[in-house]
Amino acid sequence: MATRFMPEWVLGFTCAYISLRFVNGTIPLQAFTNKYSKSLSEKYADASSKKLIGISQDMLYFLATFESSNHMAIVESYMFNSLNFTQRGKKRKIKTLFGSALDAQKQATTHQTSIRRFKNFVFQLRADIRYNAPQGWNLREEQGIEWLQDIYEQNIRPIDGF
Repeated sequence: MATRFMPEWVLGFTCAYISLRFVNGTIPLQAFTNKYSKSLSEKYADASSKKLIGISQDMLYFLATFESSNHMAIVESYMFNSLNFTQRGKKRKIKTLFGSALDAQKQATTHQTSIRRFKNFVFQLRADIRYNAPQGWNLREEQGIEWLQDIYEQNIRPIDGF
């Protein structure tokens, strides 16, 4: 059986969501990565907590390097664009006739590739506000990603960090 890896957009989206929940909450980052890793590992071989926490931390470190009135709006915009558009700017189709954008890939996305994609997006967003998430955008209203939403909406407790 071939090893199956997380699609690049799912990895970046998940790490951005982890960062968002961490900043807006009071639970350790490790608790989110451990809990999400356990569920994502059922489908993807590279969904380790170590990989998720490393990328999430680097996203947060990068955001801390510049002034912004709302760093989490940047993260939400990244999530919106990752979910709805391919890297080439075309509308992402989650479910297609022959598969899904959530299907595992044959090649793993590296930590560096994921961070580079996030940084590139941030620079694009700062240069062009059309990349902002629409006012009032809510992940729960997105269609076709119910499997991911179920993972993200799990109850996370501080003890999950151990």
